[in-house]
Amino acid sequence: MSSVLVCAAPFQGHVAPALAAAEGLVQRGHRTRLLTGSRFRDQVERAGVEWVPLPAEVDFDETAMDEWFPQRRELRGLAQAKFDLEHGFLRPMTAQASAIDRLIAAEPTDAVLAETMFFGVIPLALNTGPRPRVVALGCNPLNLPAVGVPPVGTGWAPTTGVAGRVRNAAARLAIERLVFGSLQSAAATAAAGAGARLPGFVMDWLSWVDEIVQLTVPGFEYPREGTVPVRFAGPLSRSGDGDHPLPDWWSGLDPDRPTVLVTQGSAVPDPHNLILPVVEATEGMALNLVISAPDSMDLGRLPSYARRSPFLPYDAVFPRLSAFVTNGGYGGVGFAIRHGVPVLSVGASEDKGEVAARVRWSGLGIGIRRNQIPRARAERALHRLLSQQAYRRSAARLQRQAAEAPGIESVVAAVSDRRGAPSRWS
Repeated sequence: MSSVLVCAAPFQGHVAPALAAAEGLVQRGHRTRLLTGSRFRDQVERAGVEWVPLPAEVDFDETAMDEWFPQRRELRGLAQAKFDLEHGFLRPMTAQASAIDRLIAAEPTDAVLAETMFFGVIPLALNTGPRPRVVALGCNPLNLPAVGVPPVGTGWAPTTGVAGRVRNAAARLAIERLVFGSLQSAAATAAAGAGARLPGFVMDWLSWVDEIVQLTVPGFEYPREGTVPVRFAGPLSRSGDGDHPLPDWWSGLDPDRPTVLVTQGSAVPDPHNLILPVVEATEGMALNLVISAPDSMDLGRLPSYARRSPFLPYDAVFPRLSAFVTNGGYGGVGFAIRHGVPVLSVGASEDKGEVAARVRWSGLGIGIRRNQIPRARAERALHRLLSQQAYRRSAARLQRQAAEAPGIESVVAAVSDRRGAPSRWS
């Protein structure tokens, strides 16, 4: 059996898939530790996984980022997104890398499995001497540079034409120098603090690992060839009645009407971005509208056909759905893929625009690369999603791929493979 260190940035959307992988490894007899934030200790230990704390200076609470970084309050849009990437993910690289070094020095470790926003594993991946195998757990849109594939952040679909390749190259250069220039400098400084020198653009770091386990199906990601092996595990995250019970009102939903679930995640506090436009857009539609939103979010008085809950057991809810409306979390869309539910994805921040692009490209649904949606556009999109069978057929196709995916066995195979980097513990 292998000894595996799993690493996740202290954000729910990153911890959930990492924990699913760690729990699966433990159940198969592998020695497994999970390095992440203190807010998730109980959640990790309930799953039977050993929790290891991040250094205090990078143990953020995503629900209180403005308190951690007061200057963040003054920022909006792209400026805030760049701030979050720099301070929430890139600058912590030094402290995260030191924690990894201490843990693998304290105990023989065969592999380090890091979700794709845990940049602290980069110095280990770049180490040319004996080291544990480094595997990336893909819980964001796959970002491996490849011919014909547009650079991350554009939200464009792949192209095979010369004009498209020229466009992609120009966009990539602009993104690296103009958008990410200061972020690249911050990443280089953080890497240097851990004794590493970045060989290229930090957002290309998946090119430096031994293998990638991508938590989706091949039909949802752009086809590409690369030097790093990619295993498609299918969606791993689970959410059943054991996590959160179905609300009392669930059994009272009209079984003869389509049911639509809408959520915009806990990191987007303004319901006018997505939830309220969808509530307004569904007026006059004969359906059940289910809203997943924290209790702190003020939605006003909801119409009689709408119900809300702060938490829902997705694997119990999704089989009932006719459509899923989301701000584009990769994990949430994974539930829709597993259950064959068409998606309306509306988002532009972080990786949300890339998720929307893949929703469009795969045929799973309608992807809109913007952070807010007007009522009229939401209404048109929902009518299309509920009435056009092409979306349902594409969702069913991806669902079949998910059913055939190896799941946790992909993770086991990747961390157990000795053909990668040399290891003193092999």
